[in-house]
Amino acid sequence: MPHIDLSSDINESVLPTEYREVLDKLFPKQSQVIVAYKFSGGYGGCNVFRVRLFDENKRPQLPAVVKLGPASLIKQELDAYKNHIEGYLPLSIPIVNHSFSNSNGSGGLHYHLAGEGLFDFQDLLEYCKENKSQAEEIVEKLKMQLLPAINKLHGAFSRLGGMKIQSSYDRILPIIVTIKLSETLTGYMPGAEPFEMTPENTPDRSDAKFDRTRPLRLRDFTITEIDILGRSVTLNKALQKPFDRPHESFRIRVTSVDNVADLAIGQIMPPVAGEIIQT
Repeated sequence: MPHIDLSSDINESVLPTEYREVLDKLFPKQSQVIVAYKFSGGYGGCNVFRVRLFDENKRPQLPAVVKLGPASLIKQELDAYKNHIEGYLPLSIPIVNHSFSNSNGSGGLHYHLAGEGLFDFQDLLEYCKENKSQAEEIVEKLKMQLLPAINKLHGAFSRLGGMKIQSSYDRILPIIVTIKLSETLTGYMPGAEPFEMTPENTPDRSDAKFDRTRPLRLRDFTITEIDILGRSVTLNKALQKPFDRPHESFRIRVTSVDNVADLAIGQIMPPVAGEIIQT
């Protein structure tokens, strides 16, 4: 098994123990794996890292990318890659290996790093921020290189309702309420009964008002986002038809979720109650 190390830029909390088991299985022939950089994003509940690899003779190998997260999400991405990307999308980055933990419900994917270490890399968002004057050049590159590849894939298949591709940006799609789960709800007046909220009685974000003197109980909401490191999930109303868009103004955040690794996107969240910490 490889020796797992973290670079000085990576905090121990970013790579919990359950991920290390997955890394061991992803790189069985390497002597050392250094987690060198965490990419921004991770809105779907997984975390993406750049890693440095060393073979059995401790020679440096080409850098790679790993995605780590709940096994259900990793399997979903692996299946989507095999069914819709591999052999269909030009210039796509291949999945080299995948692994799943036998004990904690985590999984991982090993991708090649685009450019294989020959060039400096940067998040597209950061690059755009630093090169605002080159906006036209950036757009032209996207038109000439990225969009033709995507168009080839898009033209070959009809829209699939089962594929849920939903990025989460709280500044654009604000959370209407955030609750923190707790076994003992303190700070409330004696006898204060929780207010039960369901998809049927959820207020719209434009006129949402919540009584912070009462706990809030949630029931029958669908899980749309998972943050395994932050121990939080985002809930929403269930889609009624395969092509329905999510009800963006009804997003609810639940924090301090102990069993987050056992949950899956699309699942109905079991009834929970907690204190309102943000509206």
